[in-house]
Amino acid sequence: MFLKELQNLDVVEYPLLGFVFRTDGSIYFYDTVSAEIIGISPFMKKLIEALLKKTKALRLKKLSETANLYSEEKVLKGLKIINLKRKNENILEQFSGDFEIGLKDQFHPRKASFNHLVIEVTQNCNLRCKYCIYGENYTHERKYSSAVIDKNAAFKAIKLFLDSPGHPEPKITFFGGEPLLTKELIEDCVKYAKEINPKTVFVIVTNGYLLKPTYFDFIRNHQIRIAVSFDGPKKFHDSYRVLPGGEGTFDEIKSNIEKLYEIDGEYVKKNFSFYITLTDIKNLKEISKFLKQNHLFNNLPVAISKITDAGLKENINEYKNQVPKSKNLKSLLNGYVNNYNEEGFKRVTAEHAYFFPLARLITNRKPLK
Repeated sequence: MFLKELQNLDVVEYPLLGFVFRTDGSIYFYDTVSAEIIGISPFMKKLIEALLKKTKALRLKKLSETANLYSEEKVLKGLKIINLKRKNENILEQFSGDFEIGLKDQFHPRKASFNHLVIEVTQNCNLRCKYCIYGENYTHERKYSSAVIDKNAAFKAIKLFLDSPGHPEPKITFFGGEPLLTKELIEDCVKYAKEINPKTVFVIVTNGYLLKPTYFDFIRNHQIRIAVSFDGPKKFHDSYRVLPGGEGTFDEIKSNIEKLYEIDGEYVKKNFSFYITLTDIKNLKEISKFLKQNHLFNNLPVAISKITDAGLKENINEYKNQVPKSKNLKSLLNGYVNNYNEEGFKRVTAEHAYFFPLARLITNRKPLK
């Protein structure tokens, strides 16, 4: 009866992707699909290890063995929890492809090759951008909070990353929230990582509001790359990228970048990039003109992304009507790139059409029991 019930569950139909690992007292699952590290209990470890098996027969066998250790009722309840997490939080997704193409080896814990670690240092943010996936217009996402990653947890992630086989120049990105709300933590992480591997490359993804000259020395001393979210002309930027009180942020961010440019323009040109969230395809020509005419931007890499529609509340028609579907965005951008190649738009290439928010490798998600 129990085995028959297991066979009919969607959660066992295909395997998970990732691997389980331990630290000094905790157990984690690295979820390859969502790129998150999730704390798990010893019982959940047994379930996940069963769901990682290559074939359905092996998954069922391991789940039956787990039921013998705990109980059939507990196993079924645990599987339902995993299924709910998958549906509501977009984690623990299944893989329905062919393992024989090499994915089994690629995600084996002893063979995994990590080239890029993204640390979500905080869930807090000093802005309340209207299209932010963590804002009130989206479902199935965590909301803003004052949570900051524990420094020891960050250090453990860095050591795990830098001790693994990978690229000769590994990259660590600090993400949020707004990472610059945790400057001291970032400084500690950078110094710790450099002790392990001096060739480590660092990136901070920031809204630019706190990007002040007082922090520029540290950025330059450690050759940190900066990715600034900045939506082009003031009227576009200030329509969406606002403070909690609704005030626009264009002037402050532009002033910050101008001051850094005055201190060391060559460093800014070499290490800064900008990310524009497109709210209306009709704005592309005006954005192009702005980029060309402003010396701060006309030699810097610029990427464009659409508003994320996954999880967008159905009643937010303002966004859904303005932004083209993903399948059309690439061809539309190609057209604009070709048409305005001589107007300073050549830096925005079609490949940027599918830039999405960086995955959160280390999170403050509650452990699965």
